[in-house]
Amino acid sequence: MPLQKTKGRWRYGLTELVIVIAGVLIALAADGWMEQRTLRDAEVESLGRLIKDMEVDIEDFSGNLARTQRGLDAAKWLMDHRGGPFPDPETLSERLTDFTACSILSPNTSEYAALKSSGQLATLRNAGFRQELTNHYERYGLMSAQYDNDCRVVEEGVAAIAHFIEFGLDPELDTWPVIVTGSPSDLLTNASFQKSVGWAAQLRLGLSVRAERMIADLSALRARASELTGD
Repeated sequence: MPLQKTKGRWRYGLTELVIVIAGVLIALAADGWMEQRTLRDAEVESLGRLIKDMEVDIEDFSGNLARTQRGLDAAKWLMDHRGGPFPDPETLSERLTDFTACSILSPNTSEYAALKSSGQLATLRNAGFRQELTNHYERYGLMSAQYDNDCRVVEEGVAAIAHFIEFGLDPELDTWPVIVTGSPSDLLTNASFQKSVGWAAQLRLGLSVRAERMIADLSALRARASELTGD
């Protein structure tokens, strides 16, 4: 009889131990699930903000690309007409307006910069996507410098022909159309101006290629980010 009571107590104690262990394991699993859920929610929110930044950048790069290509076409036209036949002032004014319109890069990197500065890039748990994103944003500094260089070259060209032109203002388009006030032939044969035009043409050819590549990369990253959100 005492032996049976001892066995009963052992079974009871073992049952309680199993229940306690099971409860602990369930609690740990629940905590783990909640932690993973919190991390996932943070990742999805971050991806959503990245997608919005990318969409704005795609629009900005597309606008810059169109402006750069118009400027490139204008530069080629100006070089083609340096030896005549010389155009009328109105036609020359239109080409100069396109030529003098350079672009400034204002990238939307708020979410990426916030993740990087806070050491939270690991919030984006897909290592491949994280590396592609980093590689892309690290190229923005070089692109910005190239756009700034283009504007500098254009400013030098404008300075060379400052006594031949004036700048107007179109309030609706927020542009500064060039008005030719001097001789088109003297303007187009100005050596300093043509030197700047040549440099600008080379810069804009490279900028067009790089902008197209950036737009393609952004589109691919946006699609990848959308996949990772589960949409």
